[in-house]
Amino acid sequence: MFNTEQRFLLHYRAGSLANVLERLKLHDYAVERTNATFLQITLRLNSEEKLHQLQQIDAITAVSLAPMQSSISK
Repeated sequence: MFNTEQRFLLHYRAGSLANVLERLKLHDYAVERTNATFLQITLRLNSEEKLHQLQQIDAITAVSLAPMQSSISK
């Protein structure tokens, strides 16, 4: 599944951002950014094993591929 590093969008339960970030840091995930308004974290993964490990974090409610960033800037 992983030929290159891919970006994923995580959704988490309200009030659990600090806990989720702590767990991600503990397991060496590459967090790109957080959006507390929409309860989202964007991170980069390069292995299917890391993707499966996300299931162990109870506060994460959904994981999906992150949309591609546009190279057009205004």
